[in-house]
Amino acid sequence: MFWIALPVLLLHSLYFYQPQLHQAVNPVLAALLTGLLLSVFFTTLRKPNQTTLTPVCNQTFHTIQQQALRLGIVLFALKVDPQLLLSTDPWLFARLVFLVAVVLFTALWLGVRYFRLPKAQVLLLSAGFSFCGTSAIFATQSLQSAAKDSKQGVAASPAQLSQSLALVMLMGLLALAAYNALAFSGWFSPPELAWLVGSTAPEVSQAVAAAGQLGPLAALAVTIKLARVCLLAPFLIGLNRCQHGNSRAPLPWFIIVFVGLLLLQLCLPVPEALRSAAALLSQSCLMLAMIITGLQSRWQDVKQCPWRTVIFALLIMLLLFLLSIVLITY
Repeated sequence: MFWIALPVLLLHSLYFYQPQLHQAVNPVLAALLTGLLLSVFFTTLRKPNQTTLTPVCNQTFHTIQQQALRLGIVLFALKVDPQLLLSTDPWLFARLVFLVAVVLFTALWLGVRYFRLPKAQVLLLSAGFSFCGTSAIFATQSLQSAAKDSKQGVAASPAQLSQSLALVMLMGLLALAAYNALAFSGWFSPPELAWLVGSTAPEVSQAVAAAGQLGPLAALAVTIKLARVCLLAPFLIGLNRCQHGNSRAPLPWFIIVFVGLLLLQLCLPVPEALRSAAALLSQSCLMLAMIITGLQSRWQDVKQCPWRTVIFALLIMLLLFLLSIVLITY
């Protein structure tokens, strides 16, 4: 099973020697596409009436995927600088909490009530757009899997997970194009554009890339984005409680460690080298989870994503943008 880490090493090597690729394709998206291509390759090699992966392989892959994504979420906490968050204007943070809450609950309501999508997939997409893209989707899916294993909830299928990941990253690419257009339009001042980038970019890497054109205000955009990342912790705690109903909800270890690392950084300084190493390892874990997700999926599952799911994702991204623009004036 160690061969599954080989694509991650190859992708890292490719991005190391061709750093400009970061501007074109997010490494996590590249990992998902690699997994899908491997799935297609193995499908062509299989015999008639033979599944692509045996049940034992599927279970092993599932275990590796869950542990990798949880470790990736934990290490993701070291990318957040609490000192930057503490220096943020409280009113700015209050607006951000309001924005995230409105978008999250509106997405859940629209997805289930009007689009009639599976509740598990609606939850994945809502969390992805509201907090931190693929990391939020993986963290939410991990709780869904734990609840399903304990027969207290329903988890999204591999096809729904792949579709959710692909849609959130696609909307993130569209958002990057929108940031560039708005930067050249002159409609917003640099501080307003920093708020827009930080409050709407699905991925931290996308926020960093878009903030590069803001000069000294790049730190403000990234800080706002990292504040959204921090809001993931109370969401996961609440979700964990809701999935277990009135029973005593055991708090998953990765949530405890995630919050603990955030609080620890308030007391102890973290060397920049450690932050960089944690960021690289976190990305590697998420890439590994993405490759396994692609392997356990079929390209047809992504290609045959229902149009109503695509329209729902586009609508939530537009809602996030419009509400963020409205809040600029306050």
